[in-house]
Amino acid sequence: MSSFSAVPGLSTRGRWAIARLERTRRSPGEVSRMLRHWADFVRAPTHRIWDHDHPGCGFEPCCPDYRTLRDQLDLVLTALPSRDAKRLRRRIALVDDSW
Repeated sequence: MSSFSAVPGLSTRGRWAIARLERTRRSPGEVSRMLRHWADFVRAPTHRIWDHDHPGCGFEPCCPDYRTLRDQLDLVLTALPSRDAKRLRRRIALVDDSW
């Protein structure tokens, strides 16, 4: 059985918003996977030589499309209550700053 993403630091309303998003427009656990993939990509030393013309094998668990992954995280922020969006935006910004 799949479960919805548990994003640390979000309020109950924020967790419900994530669950609703994953139930209606994504898949259970996808927000957590997107956050993990983005952080792993940015922190990996090879991200600096990423070739946008050759994005990998195309199999999402192996080679997620990093060009759209960050944009999808921005869409997640729009589904959250404003306080939770601010908290998650700060968390994502910390990862972005390590780019």
